[in-house]
Parts: sequence; C-alpha cells; structure tokens
Amino acid sequence: MSAASVRAWQDAYDACEHATFFHGPLWSEIWSSYSNGRFQPAPLRVDFTDGSTAIVGITKERTRLGVERHHLSPAGCYGGWVSAQRLTDGHRSAIARYLMEGHSVAWRASPVDAEVARRQSGVSDDFTHEIDLSDGGAAAHARWHTSARNKVRRAQRAGAKVREAGSWADWKAYDALYRESLCRWGHEASVVYGSSLFEMLGRVDSPEVRLWLAEVDGAPCAGAVVVAHRTRASYWHGASTPARCPGSSYLLQWELCEALATGGIETYDLNPSGGHAGVAFFKSRLGADLQPAPFVRRRHWLEPIAETLRPLLSIGGAA
Repeated sequence: MSAASVRAWQDAYDACEHATFFHGPLWSEIWSSYSNGRFQPAPLRVDFTDGSTAIVGITKERTRLGVERHHLSPAGCYGGWVSAQRLTDGHRSAIARYLMEGHSVAWRASPVDAEVARRQSGVSDDFTHEIDLSDGGAAAHARWHTSARNKVRRAQRAGAKVREAGSWADWKAYDALYRESLCRWGHEASVVYGSSLFEMLGRVDSPEVRLWLAEVDGAPCAGAVVVAHRTRASYWHGASTPARCPGSSYLLQWELCEALATGGIETYDLNPSGGHAGVAFFKSRLGADLQPAPFVRRRHWLEPIAETLRPLLSIGGAA
C-alpha cells in the first residue's frame, strides 16, 4: 500500500458502484473541519497483481492518549475501500487483513462488506434497516405496517407538509429542532453533535447532502439529513418533536421514499440504530429489511495502557 491523494480517492469513489456517501472523501473532510484537525484524511492506494486497484478511505484520528487511530469512516459510519473495478472476496479480505495488522482500527462495514468484516477479530455484530426502492415508491409504501400508515394519515390530517430544504435558515431551523430533541432524549442520546457540524453540512456544495423537513404552519416538527451516492441513500440523522405533530416522522419517511425512488435511488439505508430499541422499532414499521452491519474495533496494544494512565494524567493536569 502507498499514500494516495484525496483527488484519487474522489475519482475511485465516483466510479464505485457499492459505495455509500460515507465511503467518500467529503465526509472525512467535514470531520477534519468539525474536529479542528484532530481527524485528517489519509487515504491509501492498493495495487493488486492482477491489475486491480482500490483506495482505502482512512481518516486518521490523533488521540489525546498518543495513539493514532484509523477510522475507515468517521463517527462510526460505513467505510472501507472504493474501486472502479468490481473487487473479489479475495481482494477485500487481503485489504482487511492488512488494515488489522498493528493498527488501531475502527470500521463500520456496510452490508456489502459484512461477511469480510465478520471474519476479523474484534468484530461486534450489528444490523441496519434497508428499504428497497428499486420497484418504486408506491411498491415500498405497500410494504409499510398498517400502524405506520395510520400515523402518516394522522400527520396529514394535522396539516403537516414535507419539503426538501435548502437554505441556511432551514439548516438553522433543523439544528434548533435537534436541540429540542436532545432535551427530550436526555441521557439516552448516544452522541451530541455541535451546531457547527450542521452549519458545515448546510454550506456543503454537493447534491449528495440533502435536508428534508416536515412542517405544520411553517414550523418544523420532523427533519432528516439524507446523504446519497449513485443509487444508495442513507438516513444519517433525524430529529423531531412528536408533541407538535404526532406521526410527522412517519409522514417524512413516507414522502422521502417517493422522492428518493423518483430520483433514481434503489436502496434507502436507515443506518444502525445505536442499540435503541425504540428507534429500531420505528424503522421496522417502514417496510425495511434487516441487513448485517458489523463493527470491527482493533485496539493497538498501547491503548489499554494509555486508558489506565488517563485518570492519573487528568489528576496531574488539574493539579
């Protein structure tokens, strides 16, 4: 393997059929800015003897404990490698073996690479929900659970409308909606993102990053950040205030299925649910199928030592 440029990474990503948005360099660059440089794109080029090539989309994290961690995508999102060629299981397995040798690695595998990930040490099984849009939005709607359809109708009767948002004011409104959601979630929130991340997403000049809002009388009651690449879209982030309009999150996803299918999306991935049973239940009502999305965590031998010393270093710093 050898160092690759971000341009080469972008070219391979553009040509890759199986990639999700998170496999590309833009997500890595956003996290580099959001983290003030603690995360940095560091792609590698792989050349195989049969002439095939691939780019491994590594994002390096400079940890405070002195260990360099290799994320195959930041924030626990799908990642791995991209290629203009169709890589065999042998190609993918060889890349995975190399990455796991002597490095601190964090890798969320998409369903496409799930079997390769499952063969690695340090793997934890997980799953995602996928909605098949290949036969259109109406066919996808037909697979929804009856209770979910009822909630869509309830939101429609309340006057909720869904639209694709685009202005900076819309992104600010979504961030405010997210802050309301955080208050409702309390300690159950898996992670808290700063407003600056949504500001960066709102300023990204890419058709692959899109925001959708469900509103009642112009006030947001549900929102979704959806990212896409070629024929695959991912529901990365959502927020809602159910008390403002019950069922609005269901209406939002209903309209999204139609809009994405019309735009050529064939697979709509709702992403892993972070162990939240309520979130997984919501997704299961949308006619989605369970797919494997394992997480691989390979720890460098220094990490346990550094974590043991961290409390001592904190005490010393405070003194």
